[in-house]
Amino acid sequence: MKNKLVALFILFSVLFVLGNSKYEPELEKQLKSFSSSDEISAIFLLKDKPIKPPHLKMLSENINFLNSYSERSQVFVADFVKEKQKQGKKIDYKRYWIFNGFSVKAKKEIIEELSKNENIAKVFLNRRFKVPPTIRERPSKNKISPLSTLSVEDNIALIRADKAWDLGYDGSGIKVGIADTGVLATHKDLLGKIILQATFDNSGNKISDFAVDNDGHGSHVAGIIAGGNNSGKYIGVAPKTSLLIAKVFNPEATYDSVIAGVQYLITNGAKIINLSLGSDENYADPVMETLVENAESLNVLIVSAIGNYGPSSASTTSPGNVPKAIGVGATDNSGEIASLSSRGPIIWSGTTYIKPDIVAPGLSIKSCDYLDPNDYEIMSGTSMACPHVAGVISLMIQANPALSIQNLKNIIKNSSIKKDGVSYPNNTYGYGLIDALNAVLSAKQGDIIPPTIESVSSSGNKYRQPITISSKITDNFSSSLETTILYRNDTLVWKNSPLTKEATSNYYSGQIDGNDVISNISYYIRAKDESGNESRYPSNAPNDTIQISVEEGAETIISNPTSVPNPFSAGKENTTFFYELSKPAQVFLKIFNINGEVVKSISVNGNFGTNTLTWDGTLEDGSIAANGIYIYIITAKGIDGSSSSTKGKMIVLK
Repeated sequence: MKNKLVALFILFSVLFVLGNSKYEPELEKQLKSFSSSDEISAIFLLKDKPIKPPHLKMLSENINFLNSYSERSQVFVADFVKEKQKQGKKIDYKRYWIFNGFSVKAKKEIIEELSKNENIAKVFLNRRFKVPPTIRERPSKNKISPLSTLSVEDNIALIRADKAWDLGYDGSGIKVGIADTGVLATHKDLLGKIILQATFDNSGNKISDFAVDNDGHGSHVAGIIAGGNNSGKYIGVAPKTSLLIAKVFNPEATYDSVIAGVQYLITNGAKIINLSLGSDENYADPVMETLVENAESLNVLIVSAIGNYGPSSASTTSPGNVPKAIGVGATDNSGEIASLSSRGPIIWSGTTYIKPDIVAPGLSIKSCDYLDPNDYEIMSGTSMACPHVAGVISLMIQANPALSIQNLKNIIKNSSIKKDGVSYPNNTYGYGLIDALNAVLSAKQGDIIPPTIESVSSSGNKYRQPITISSKITDNFSSSLETTILYRNDTLVWKNSPLTKEATSNYYSGQIDGNDVISNISYYIRAKDESGNESRYPSNAPNDTIQISVEEGAETIISNPTSVPNPFSAGKENTTFFYELSKPAQVFLKIFNINGEVVKSISVNGNFGTNTLTWDGTLEDGSIAANGIYIYIITAKGIDGSSSSTKGKMIVLK
């Protein structure tokens, strides 16, 4: 009886855990430690995801479409909240339209009850975000002396933003949104550029039409995007860009404040949103992933700092590490990676992604102060690198307003500055250092950029079994790409196999023929667009390739025998026998004359993969083989007792 009770208890415990799998770990911890009367703030994602808006003519129409969709999907939530409020329960509910989700602040028991609804996919703690740690320094005012109006700060010169200005592109007419600590709108380098601002509290409520900066982080970011030359040198990448400001830190931010801020910026026409903020290190954040993807469906690009947790690998933060976001790492003003810059990779739903996507200057960057409209502050961090990229994108959109989000991403990656001898992309520099001039020229000129190959993976490594290769491949203009796997085993003969695009994504897949999987495989991917632009992954292929270690076969198998040359002139030249082994084995070669007599025996140790064995035509009695037809049998015996034989025919012709 006691054993039955124990078994039932274990079963109940397992069912309890399975029944609450909707909770992400941080929320589950709080639910376990809080009493039923403790308040918790949570974010709910619904199973019913909004379809992409139909891209109606006006942005407002697309937003209305998403808003209506969200409202219809969440009728059950509104009804639940009303019922609880009738019962005298305190519950704060905020519905979002940028994704099909909502936030609720209520007692633990209400959160748990609502979570059980069949329409709920996942529930998250309403996380708090701190202003990213940055290194700050206030420069001496006597160092800020008036110079030529054409002068720029070193970080602006490094990415060649001023060269893009010479072509007439300075961000005019483009709106960039910033969700941060606010802004000093009266700063001399930002005068007239802040066209809209608002403050959101930690519950996502708009509480002011002003965004007073009490920290300095947001003002600094704003200056890097659009700052002028009040100091004598230009501090901004796109000095004529218009800025929309959402203050979301008070002094901390939450999912609620960030989501509300992003919705506000999109509603008011931002084409790019700068998020110099981040979650915990190496956290793949589904809430931010959904936010980024749905912003993109409205043709709004999210650019985000990758984090300041370097130089450790797998140290990125979200939303910079979201696959569809532009995650930005930091360099010094000579283009060398900053030690503090977070490194990839990041794993999302079992798929490994390279991050950051791009790097930009982020050390010792001078920009706007938040206290004195004539003063400046120096800061370091990926928060400073991120607005460089947002500014460059503003220049690109001005150069070619017809560019899609995918166009912008591909141009940024493919027009970047890359170091000689380095394979890109990588988890330190991404696709390289942002180059404003190249990016603007590419945006203006059209399809001169090769396809982008990323997220390359393989599945399978069994002897003589096919290997599946998959990759995400995109192009800034072409919709039809020629995509190929080029591979070889230890025979060193290159072969190729096509990659086929999946119907609903930018992922391509193909196979390496199992008959060729007889030893370790080296491969690379090649993609060509309709204009003939070609790219390879790795970028230095075929000098650099991706390696697959193939597992030895379970049994000893010898196969594919051949001899070269055949015919051969015994006594004057050697002939080489080629054969393949599924695993290391002792190999025995026997050569028979036309009468079936053994005239030569040779034994060697064979290795996994392709092997060779050479014969000079000398027979067992020391004489040279006469002209004629000979049969050879090669037998392999493994240490496990398994064996295999194969045979062939050769001609001696002197």
